[in-house]
Amino acid sequence: MLRRLALFIGLLLAALPGRAEDASIPPAPVSHILDQADVILPEVKARLSTRLVAAKSQAVEVFVVTVPSLKVLPSKQSERLEKLATEYCTAWTGKNIGALLLFDDEGGLMTVVTSKAAETRFTSFLLEKEFREALAKIPPAAISREKLERSGWVVVETLCRLEADAARRDRNQLIGNIVMGALALLGLSLAVYSAMSGGASKPTPAAE
Repeated sequence: MLRRLALFIGLLLAALPGRAEDASIPPAPVSHILDQADVILPEVKARLSTRLVAAKSQAVEVFVVTVPSLKVLPSKQSERLEKLATEYCTAWTGKNIGALLLFDDEGGLMTVVTSKAAETRFTSFLLEKEFREALAKIPPAAISREKLERSGWVVVETLCRLEADAARRDRNQLIGNIVMGALALLGLSLAVYSAMSGGASKPTPAAE
């Protein structure tokens, strides 16, 4: 009876809307681009994909996703866009430093979400500041699809720069720690040697 009840609860959980949405997220594309709206030109996709894939060598994973429609009312589009982007980003970046850019072709909306690992390494405030300033340099008159390509480049270049700076600081700190440790060990060794040398050279009192 208990096994039947457990099976019944499992089937109910599998049928919940939230779990159905998670199941709808496909595997991460090798090209790092999922153009479901078919709005990215082949040559653009090739250029952008090459850069996104290359970012993996810098320990950064950035994905670009387009959807033809969010299938919700206009008043719910922004909320749905953020939620869907977060689902993709969580599923594809895992524990890696990364980000995901999602573009809705129907509403012309676009958002960028970052992975938890990225927010832990750089803080949400820094990421928002860096992306906001970089994306603001894209001309507002640019058409949506052109802006999509430029935004993809901005996201990957910004995240790679931040990671490179952080890695450089980590290396400098490690080198500093090694040097300080070596100096401390040297000082300790000299102190021990001095103590031993002093004890050895101390004259022995003459016998009466």
